This record gives sequence, structure tokens and C-alpha cells, in this order.
Amino acid sequence: MAQAVVWVLAGAGMGILLLLLARYLIKKRTEEKIEGKLLTSRISIVVWALFGALGTIVILLFADRTLKILEYMGIFFALLCLSAVDGKIRKIPNELLLFLILLKIASVAAAGDWRALLPALAGAAIGWVMFTIPARFSLTIGWGDVKLAAVAGFYLGIIGLVQAVAIMGIIVALYGLYLVATKKGNFKTEVAIGPPLSFGIFVTLLYPIASAIQI
Repeated sequence: MAQAVVWVLAGAGMGILLLLLARYLIKKRTEEKIEGKLLTSRISIVVWALFGALGTIVILLFADRTLKILEYMGIFFALLCLSAVDGKIRKIPNELLLFLILLKIASVAAAGDWRALLPALAGAAIGWVMFTIPARFSLTIGWGDVKLAAVAGFYLGIIGLVQAVAIMGIIVALYGLYLVATKKGNFKTEVAIGPPLSFGIFVTLLYPIASAIQI
């Protein structure tokens, strides 16, 4: 129990640090003043600390080994920061994508099975192709989204990528229904892909359907 409390407190602290990183990455990419309740309000630090703590609690429910907990926390916080930046300025930081790639390579190295890179590379290729086609026709998919899809495939493999994209599609569809219902937009309204795809990646990481059905 005491160890779990330490992990959760560490997660809360990381949440606060990630808030500062998100602000830095946004400021680095735009000259506009940073605004928004989740980034600059008086309660933003509390909100990000809660995000970090809650995310860590969820991770502890699915991972019990220290290295796996650290890996999952690294992924969660990178995706959280990435989502905040993309949701605000529609840009996905390459630094965070590179971090996720290096984290996957480190995980493979720790496991000592370099053959795992083959399905990872296949997943990256499929992710790149899957998102490149709509991006070429400017169908609300940016090149940052293409790179994120490739990283998702690299981390999750082909089947995991499909699961993550399916979750993303459900979230985007529900958001579209919300826009229509509230008359704030429609299904053609552009939305940031980073947050829903990041959520799909995280859910797939913790509960891959492929493992559940023994594929």
C-alpha cells in the first residue's frame, strides 16, 4: 500500500512537470499568448496533478513490475502532454514522438528479444500508410497525425494499431454527434486527432484485444 502511495504521488508530481513542459512546447511553436483553463488557470496545476495521479492509479491496476510501471507511465505522460499541445495549437511535438520510439526500443532491449522490432516496424509502416492517404487529400489529417499513427503502430503492432484507431474513430464520431446536437458544428468540423488517438493508444496498451482473444 505504501509503495502504491509513493507511485501515485510521483504521478501527481509528474503531472505538474508535464504542465510546464506543455506550456513550453506550445510557446516554442506559436507567438500567441497561451490561454486556456487547463494550461493557465489557477486550478491548472491541481488538474494536471490529478491527471497524473489518476493515470498512475490506472497503470498500477494493469502493471505490477517496476520496469513495466515506469514504461507505462512514460507513455501515459508523453501522450498526455502531446494531447494538450495538439488540442491547443494542432501541432504534435516531434520530441515526444521520438521519446516514445526510444522508450519502445528500450523496452525491447530490456526484454532481450530484438525480434519484437519486426512487428513494430510493420505496424509503423501500416500506420504511416493508413494516415498518409487522407493527409494527402487534406482530410483533417495533418502530417503530425501521420507520424503519431506510425509511432502507434511501432509501439502496438498492426492489430494494436487497428484497435487504437477504432477507439479514436468512436471518440471522434461521438464528438461529431455532440457538435451536431449542440449546433456548434458538424461531422466535417476539423478536430485535433492527437487526443483521441492518444487515448486509443493508452487503452490498447493496457488492454490489448489481441491478447484477450489470444491472437
